[in-house]
Amino acid sequence: MNIFLLGHNGYLGSYLVKHLEVDTVLQNKKYDYFINCASKTSLEFCEENPTISKSSNLDVLCETHKLIPEAKIITFSSYYVYNDKGFCSEEATTTDRYQYTKHKLLGESYATGHGGVVFRLGKLFGNPYSSQNRLTEALLESSSITLDKVSFNPTSVRQVLAVVEHELREGCLRGIYNLSNKGHSTHAEYGTFVNEYRKIPMAISIIGRHPRQFHNYGKFLMDTSKLEKDIKLRPWEEDLQEYIKCIV
Repeated sequence: MNIFLLGHNGYLGSYLVKHLEVDTVLQNKKYDYFINCASKTSLEFCEENPTISKSSNLDVLCETHKLIPEAKIITFSSYYVYNDKGFCSEEATTTDRYQYTKHKLLGESYATGHGGVVFRLGKLFGNPYSSQNRLTEALLESSSITLDKVSFNPTSVRQVLAVVEHELREGCLRGIYNLSNKGHSTHAEYGTFVNEYRKIPMAISIIGRHPRQFHNYGKFLMDTSKLEKDIKLRPWEEDLQEYIKCIV
């Protein structure tokens, strides 16, 4: 099987290339799959830089696939596209109010329109090969931190890999799926879990909600029942414990 992966230097892509046999430079061959990990994930940056957002979150997907149109697309979107308050299924109302969400939704439409699969990811963790400082890394490196009570779906790169491997074996997934580990948390509860598991005191200040300009921040969780019909999801606590053991 021939697989082309775009975005191998990013947080997710740099993990997948360690575990999958893929090309990161296009070769003169027929590809069975095109895995797109290229993305700009900062909502604030995308709002201030719409041209870069469009290029990174939409154009690169479409333009690359046109070079290998026979390849089935696997691409990654975001839980930030949701607009509903509550536990959101793939059929819930979405928003294109912001540059990032608009471009992600257009990318979703392109992928599904070409028979591909889209995974809307929760907040990623678990890559020991990346230097990107995300929530989990900040918790592991800080002596004090301020966390809010906003709920989210922790999503390990290990869980993403398991789902991608399932698709590569079975080729059965089409359309849009929520993808996260089993269970959810709040930022404050997540930080407390890390603190208690490491047994290294970290001062955690808890507030209701961090100020952000996005109207849908903290108003939703992802319902993963659609994906769970095809693959078993691991509890986020298990993958987080294994990640901490790996890097500490």
